[in-house]
Order: sequence, then C-alpha cells, then structure tokens
Amino acid sequence: MSGNNNNGYAESKRLLLGVGDLYINDTFVGNLKGAVTLNVNRKYAFQRAGNNIADQKGEITDEEVTLEAEICDVKLSQLRRAFGVNQAVNTTTAKNMIKREQIKLSGFINTALAKTPVTPVSGATTKIYSLDRKTLYVSGTDYKYSGSGIERLSGSAIAAGAYLLAEYEWQNSSGNSLQLGGESSPPPTFRVDYVHLDSAGKAWQIRLFKAMTTTNLKMAFTEAQKGTYTTYNIMFKGLVDTTKPEGQNICEIIEEAPTA
Repeated sequence: MSGNNNNGYAESKRLLLGVGDLYINDTFVGNLKGAVTLNVNRKYAFQRAGNNIADQKGEITDEEVTLEAEICDVKLSQLRRAFGVNQAVNTTTAKNMIKREQIKLSGFINTALAKTPVTPVSGATTKIYSLDRKTLYVSGTDYKYSGSGIERLSGSAIAAGAYLLAEYEWQNSSGNSLQLGGESSPPPTFRVDYVHLDSAGKAWQIRLFKAMTTTNLKMAFTEAQKGTYTTYNIMFKGLVDTTKPEGQNICEIIEEAPTA
C-alpha cells in the first residue's frame, strides 16, 4: 500500500523493520534491513578464428548467483535456518542460565529473588556481593536462602537496609537452545524467497530454487535504541536444481503485474 505524504512525494506507507521479508522453504525467517543485493556473476571464454580482429564466439564457463542481505529481529529457530545449521533447536530440555539482580536486605525479612536459583538449599550457585563487588558474603553466616529469597542473618556483616548484588543460576524450562560447531556433514540446502514491496506497492520476489548459506556466523549485540536494531549479515549461494531445464535452474525474478 502506498500513497502521497504531505511533502508531495510518493513513499511507501509500510513501516517494517527492514526492506523485505525472507522465507526459507516457505517458512518466514525474518525482516531484512539495509541493502539487499542479488548478484549474478558470469565468466566467459571467447574464440577467435584466423586473422579476425574480433571474437566470433563466446561461451559461459562459470556462473554464480548469490543473495546478500542483513537480517534483523530473529529468533533462534530462524537464525538456525539463515545460517545453515543442521543441528535442530532444543525446545524440550531445561537450560540453566545466569541471573544477576540488585536486592535490598532489610532487617531479617526475606527478600524474594526474581527467579528460583538452582540447588538453593546449599547455595552452591548463589553468590551475594556488595554493589562494588569487593565483598563476597558467606552463605550460612551473613545470609541464607529461605523460601523464595535471601534473608539476612543475625551477626551478619551485611548492614540492615543494604543494597546488594545477587548472582545465581536458574532453570529456564521454556527456553530454546542451539548447540553448534564441529559439523562434518554438508550444509543443508533449501529454497530461498525474498519478497519486496516497491514504492508503488507492487511486489517483487527473488527465488533461489536450491541454495545453501555461505555466511560466517557473526553475532553483534548492540544496545536497543529507537531506530536501532541488531542485524546479522547473511549470504545465500544459488545451486543448480537438476530437476529444472538448462538456463532456468538457479533462480527466478518475479514482478507483480505492473500498471501502465
């Protein structure tokens, strides 16, 4: 959908995180941001006979089709597909994660933690620090884990009303995890579809019939600010789909019926 704004020039009314949508085997992977580039590179061999000053024949000896983009706003399952990881996402096994939070211990009142620490009785995974982290307090002497939180003990080195840092591991039973690295099997192949709406609201679609990722995984985490999103560079290489005829077996560019 498009139209004219108050400044008198045409621009799209679609407010997306990126400049198009990415699909792998008909599964939505994420929005794309920045430039999305389709590269079709060919190498030629030329033949010249006799004393001719110009080539008489040329043949294609090499052809490479790639799609480069930046993807943003992804989930782990989408990241796996975009970077060609064979290993499946684990959605069933509980995973231990580290939590750090600021708490206040007033008197001998129990202060609840945001999460439930792993093995809270022994306190093996729970540590209580001063805010400057110079002092590590002792479980069973300065504090104890009771119920769902931390309680200051009598004779504790922790002053009443003190603000502290609590660090502990908690069990994330609903999270996803992806273990990767050391794969010896070939990377998976899949169909890639990139859909873009132009300023007139017409759709363009690029389809790689059979592709693999040639991306080196690099995850950069930036502070979330207005207008700023964490992005991941990706590249797909088109492979020959041997089920399609010669000259039509790597990619397809589709344009929605243009208006006059």
